[in-house]
Amino acid sequence: MPQYLEKRRRRWYAVLDVPAYARKAIGKKRLVQSLETDSLTQAQIRVLGVVQGWKELILHSAQRSGATGSGPPPSAINPNTWRQEKQRLEVLGVPDPEIDEALWSIATDMEEDGKEGAIVAFNVATGKSVLLCEHVQDYLNDTVPDPKSRDMKTRHLSIFLKTFNLAEDVTHEAVADWVEKVLQGAVSHKTAKTYLSTYRTFWTYLGRKKLVKRSLEAFTDVLEAPLRPKSDKGKGKRGYFTPDDYKRLLEAVPQDDRTLYDLIRLAAHTGCRIDELCSLRIDDVNLSDKVPYFLIEDAKTDAGNRKVPVHKAIKQLVVQLKDTSEDGYLLTGLTFNKYGDRSNAIGKRFGRLKTSLGYGGDLVFHSFRRGVATQFENKGVPEVIAARVLGHEFPTMSFGTYSGGADLETLLNSVERLNWT
Repeated sequence: MPQYLEKRRRRWYAVLDVPAYARKAIGKKRLVQSLETDSLTQAQIRVLGVVQGWKELILHSAQRSGATGSGPPPSAINPNTWRQEKQRLEVLGVPDPEIDEALWSIATDMEEDGKEGAIVAFNVATGKSVLLCEHVQDYLNDTVPDPKSRDMKTRHLSIFLKTFNLAEDVTHEAVADWVEKVLQGAVSHKTAKTYLSTYRTFWTYLGRKKLVKRSLEAFTDVLEAPLRPKSDKGKGKRGYFTPDDYKRLLEAVPQDDRTLYDLIRLAAHTGCRIDELCSLRIDDVNLSDKVPYFLIEDAKTDAGNRKVPVHKAIKQLVVQLKDTSEDGYLLTGLTFNKYGDRSNAIGKRFGRLKTSLGYGGDLVFHSFRRGVATQFENKGVPEVIAARVLGHEFPTMSFGTYSGGADLETLLNSVERLNWT
């Protein structure tokens, strides 16, 4: 049976199952309409406009009810029906020029009947236009493996595609106007730069696929630098925790949250990132060697994969955590979020703790790393050794390229200089 067609007695009917997310808005599970003909050929021609109208109705009804689901918003332009009709006619051996002429005639008739978007859908189906939302999923699948980044970029593109449906809509003038009137009014300047980075990488991907010209001109110099008073110089820069802050935070940790207490101690004496500490398995903690150490793997960079000596102030804590672990992790009992991150929930608990003590946005969990780096500098630890402990790149030829790295005893001597008492 041809798609969207159903024969009842001697008449042909157009039929379409309503997607689950739109059934409440439409009020039906299935749409049915007589095509007023018993000729299959006539039915196949008439069904095109009927189904196109239905799909537009479903889209608009679902959008009004907020039921379009996740991901970039579907476009009101639906070229799939046109593609299917084109393929059907190709199978029948109809020459391409005749197919385009016939479909163009249908599209113009539909536009005259008030069905907006028919001509655009025809242009997309025949390769004359590029419908941007059709390529978002391929872009994410091919270039963004991390689930958290995929969700973030999906949100970015959702905002963009509400205004820019087609590739030809994306001009420098249009983007600059949209950034000024829409984007900068919705997010901060820093966040707007992140959004534009997503749009550039998406456009670059389309260029590699030869769907658009390989030029980023439309996104160049569209975001004006914010005006900042002289008094704001340095505002927003992250700070670092001092020994007094460390003791104050520990004293304020709720008695029933021993894990947060232990996490703070580990961070202050290692300089590790929160996700590195929460991902540590007991097998990553070596206490049998002359110099006990944490093995950090799967870090953000190659330099982040490292061995961090265990400071004497937390050695007994590490032994206890390793002996009492119930799930194979050094910090036992933490749960994973949907991105496979064990640090998310406890990181929020730390955020509430520091906020309750009056610390502002310039001090976050990462500020322990800054505190460690500050102590290293004040105690004369060579920068290359500090970089080895913290997992930072060291871009010099001698140490960064040729050196095999400092040994654990050298690293331990520097780590032991940390003093939070």
